[in-house]
Amino acid sequence: MLRRLSGVFRSALNLPKPMGVDATGNKYFEAPADEPGKPPRRIVKYKDDIDPSTIPVEWHSWLHGMRATAPTPEEIAQLTRNKEELARKGREWDAQDRKLRLQEIATREAASSTVTSTSPKHTGSSASSSSSPSSSSSSSSSGGTQMSAESWTPGGGAPS
Repeated sequence: MLRRLSGVFRSALNLPKPMGVDATGNKYFEAPADEPGKPPRRIVKYKDDIDPSTIPVEWHSWLHGMRATAPTPEEIAQLTRNKEELARKGREWDAQDRKLRLQEIATREAASSTVTSTSPKHTGSSASSSSSPSSSSSSSSSGGTQMSAESWTPGGGAPS
């Protein structure tokens, strides 16, 4: 009975009804519409400084009328668990990616050192400068410059 009377007085005085509190301490209220046919006013009272960036997305969507009901504590708890799970998976994926990149770099370096150590050295003789396919130098299609096996690197970059 007392609760019903407080609701009547609140409506008569247009007092905002508390709807919830977020994790940062911001409080959310819904006040009756100023005019018939208009939606109720939704209000946030910031805990400290006025900083809209502290409003969680679920409360932001409620404030701006993108959702009809205020978020429930259960819904907020589930969203928090989902965010934590995504963050954990992101850290795992980053670690796996880092590991794969390091393996790829090591493989490239190993291949590069193998090519350098097993390629024949130029002796300056006329046989090594012949244009036969078994020669260690080849003519590139862009301008006919000479490239030796020692200066070749995977990916076409400069030798390290």
